[in-house]
Amino acid sequence: MDVTCFLAAKSPESRAVSRLVRGLAATARMVGGAKLDVEWVDPRWDVGRAASLVREGMPEGSIVFRKGRRRQRVSVADLFSSTNGSVRVTERSVFVGEEACAGALQKLAQPTAHETIYWTVGHGETSPDSYDAVTGMSDMARDLRRDGYRLKTLDVSESPAIPTDCAVLVVAAAREPFSRLEQKRLQGYLEAGGRMMVLAVGVPNAGVNGLLADWGVKMLPFTVVSPRTLSGADVVVTDFAEHRITAPLRGGTMIFEGAAPLVPTEERDPAGFTALAKTDESAWGETDVSVRPWTFDSATEPRGPLALAVALERGGSEAPDLALRPTRIVVIGDGTFVSNGSLAMRGNANRDFFLNSVAWLAGLDTLGAARTPGNVVVTGLDRDGWLKFGAWSGVLILLFAAIVKLSAIRRR
Repeated sequence: MDVTCFLAAKSPESRAVSRLVRGLAATARMVGGAKLDVEWVDPRWDVGRAASLVREGMPEGSIVFRKGRRRQRVSVADLFSSTNGSVRVTERSVFVGEEACAGALQKLAQPTAHETIYWTVGHGETSPDSYDAVTGMSDMARDLRRDGYRLKTLDVSESPAIPTDCAVLVVAAAREPFSRLEQKRLQGYLEAGGRMMVLAVGVPNAGVNGLLADWGVKMLPFTVVSPRTLSGADVVVTDFAEHRITAPLRGGTMIFEGAAPLVPTEERDPAGFTALAKTDESAWGETDVSVRPWTFDSATEPRGPLALAVALERGGSEAPDLALRPTRIVVIGDGTFVSNGSLAMRGNANRDFFLNSVAWLAGLDTLGAARTPGNVVVTGLDRDGWLKFGAWSGVLILLFAAIVKLSAIRRR
């Protein structure tokens, strides 16, 4: 694999990029025995090569990973924390180059696959195209696109059905309730094995809160507060469940602000309910956060640990040997969980949690394809795997026939 760093040597980012590329090359050689051929192109000194890269659509300030005819570009601006696309190389800026380049390398190492994420609109949702430094979600949208997802918006009231290419439906901080017709369409989508991510707000009947209660989770009318906080208004969470979403986050920290606690509904089987992130025992659900100081009332307020992010999985367990597509839902009790302001805070795993949740919902962490029909047996074999399986099967059949023939001859 070839790596081209199209960057001026005297730029303020060059030192960080150099350390990153050297570390990637050393890790690839040590872990996988792979070799990364690194090329540096300074537009001031290598004008011809720089012009060639520009003609290929690679602007200055790019790191280009190539494997055969495939290539992935990572902008140097994406290596540092940013909310408006500009590079900020300061002592307080957060360097995220490892995950940006790791995502590009992973996409080159795997077969090309694109999944479409639909973002609902029309109910006061936060837009993925908003560049607001606090409430926008442009940073999260950029990370999703960098991981190969296509992002589209969807007005459920105007669409007769959820599109068939929808891998994950995101309801991000909807403050107005979905109509009965919209909830009926969402219900049909989920019953057919749909996947939905909900960033819920603590407003009664907002968004799809009513629909979520039918699927096994509801929000309590409280705001979670805790002595474990960074700013006084947020809550620090380090207790994660044993789940494919949170397994890589051990030792990490997530930040919730204005979050509502989530509990399973009594009407549904709790077997498919998993509390992905919980507070410790010092947290509680405050009835009115506008009244200070906050004090815990044991008679009316719930005590920690409280679940702030949960996963639901219904169906598909009746026949584990088949790729029956179960319904999957992830609910986060904080509508600003992956906003630009939240992601800019240092020391949180909110971004990784959201990306892991989307991958789990889309089925990209399993052997079966995201939309595998329900009557197909899961094998986990790609084209090369099937070729090897066929070759070994032929060899073993011939070997077995030879053993039987020799045994018969020896017996005679």
